[in-house]
Amino acid sequence: LKSQKCKVIGDVKCSQVLFDEVEQLGGQIFMSKTGHSHVKNNLKKFNADLAGEMSGHIFFAKDYYGFDDAFFAAVKVLEILELNGSSSASETSSVDKKILCTKHQHPGVKHYSLLIPGKDVENVANRLLDQEDCGWVGWNAWNEMDLIERIPVFGRDYTTDNFAQEAALKDYISFDKGCYIGQEPNARLFFRGRPQKQLVSLSIPDSANIYDASPLFFGSELVGEVTTISASSHDGAYVGMAMVKTKVLGTEDTKLSIIPDDPEPTIGWSKLPTHIMR
Repeated sequence: LKSQKCKVIGDVKCSQVLFDEVEQLGGQIFMSKTGHSHVKNNLKKFNADLAGEMSGHIFFAKDYYGFDDAFFAAVKVLEILELNGSSSASETSSVDKKILCTKHQHPGVKHYSLLIPGKDVENVANRLLDQEDCGWVGWNAWNEMDLIERIPVFGRDYTTDNFAQEAALKDYISFDKGCYIGQEPNARLFFRGRPQKQLVSLSIPDSANIYDASPLFFGSELVGEVTTISASSHDGAYVGMAMVKTKVLGTEDTKLSIIPDDPEPTIGWSKLPTHIMR
């Protein structure tokens, strides 16, 4: 862009920073639908030199064949750094002044995630702390937010011994593209069977005497174990997670208990947002 004002394609998920920077450097940038075929078609439609998706696929038409190639992209980065005689840190210094913000909404809870350049964290934090209702929180609060948002945590809720379907890792695995370690057993379990156990979210009454690693029963049968529980109650109930046998999860009306043959089981459960469904 600095040597030749070219045309660029970016998909709808790309940050506004990309579009602003291309235009600031004198280039033209067009927005495309997300997807390999859409981006590639727009590359030809607009006779663009470069195209990319937020997922990391970068398509090169200038000095190349118009498709995405990770090795070629890596070589181009090295070429740019060599020609400019500068480091990657200095190359991105102008972009680093941007702060990316994402708003999250959960019933009763509203919060934001900020992606801040490392050198600016202290300055941004101090400005936020000047606000009357803003203060520091620790890892306990972070873990609490994970539970409220129903986000499973590695080492706490699942381990390397669990399949993706068991741990509700929908956002981290694909069943129709790519090759990776463990793809075959995961795909076989997804298309030909079902997991024997699944990670679920729990709603636990204030009165329940429950803790991490508490056993869970359905009638007289031991069906699972609590992996974690919130430090405080929310809307009259504690929030938790548990690995539970799939066979008792036929309906979300099913109630579990921490003692066998409880006449009035009170622990409710629900699927996680990242639950894998066929």
